[in-house]
Amino acid sequence: MIIAMEQGMDALQTLLKEAGHVVVPLFGYKGAVDAVVYKEINILEASSGLQNFASEDRGVLMICARHMSDTEIFKALETKCFSQIF
Repeated sequence: MIIAMEQGMDALQTLLKEAGHVVVPLFGYKGAVDAVVYKEINILEASSGLQNFASEDRGVLMICARHMSDTEIFKALETKCFSQIF
């Protein structure tokens, strides 16, 4: 899975890489991703500065990691299931 992440989540980034995922920066990456993980930014305000991460045949799992442990985020990414909206 290719995961775009906000800076500052180093422990989670290491965990994801060790599990075989590819982690790319939230801003500046030009390719499609499977998931976006963010904590501190307002994704609605920042969306105009983000590249179009979705590929033609599928959407992107968006995870607001605020108030979540690395384990909870990892599980949400692994299961591709996440229910928190805001």
